[in-house]
Amino acid sequence: MSFFGEPELAFLEAQCWSLLGDGRRAVRHARHAAALAGPEFARNRALYRAQLAADLARDGAPEEAAEVGGRVLDALGEVQSTRIRAMLAETARALEPWRTAPQVAAFLARRTGAGAGAASRTRPPAAAPWTTGPTRA
Repeated sequence: MSFFGEPELAFLEAQCWSLLGDGRRAVRHARHAAALAGPEFARNRALYRAQLAADLARDGAPEEAAEVGGRVLDALGEVQSTRIRAMLAETARALEPWRTAPQVAAFLARRTGAGAGAASRTRPPAAAPWTTGPTRA
């Protein structure tokens, strides 16, 4: 239980405020969680930053959301997490209205590339259609 401390509590508070639609409080708590996360918990640090990026995007701070999201993408080389990838996808959806802003466009392009590369590394090759399931008419 050593990972459950102030950073984890702040992260959970951020999630609650986010779900309640209070972006300002969600950002404050996610920022606090990300700032407190120690280097020994790389996955948690990436998770807290992913929450912060999503909250910033929803709260109307697209440039900072893209910058924080980029730091999460940097961490994906060290950390493998479907949950974090899903949170980055949520961030990308929230950033769509600002997709032409240079920093946002760069994050969106990089995330798409990172997602495709990771998917090809982590999923087994698809079986040939004639080797699985019932025959199709």
